[in-house]
Amino acid sequence: MHRVIEKIQRYLIPLLFMLIGMIAANKLMSADSSVDVESARGVATLKERLMSGLRARTDAEKDYVQEVVNYVQEGKLPIKLVDSTFLWVRKNKATNNYPIFYFKRILELRAKTLNLEVPNVTIR
Repeated sequence: MHRVIEKIQRYLIPLLFMLIGMIAANKLMSADSSVDVESARGVATLKERLMSGLRARTDAEKDYVQEVVNYVQEGKLPIKLVDSTFLWVRKNKATNNYPIFYFKRILELRAKTLNLEVPNVTIR
């Protein structure tokens, strides 16, 4: 009998508290519909990923990122092309202080092979 009580204390009570916490969190999330679900989950938007991941600093670099996002939203550039280019640059040029230059050039080359238009923003 002592072992049964010990197992209940060890496993069942923490499980019960975890379930109560999950139910309470679910109620709180569904109660406030004004909360942006992506922000609540910590998912960055394409613009946020590109801005921070490519270290866009100058106004021209930020304009370029915004144009890339616009092209994706308008359907001129596939999101897979932009994401895969971004991931390649992050993996292979991670130690470089200015990865946005590599991103721009590689995106231009890859888009050219697919006969796609890319933003024409000069970055210096």
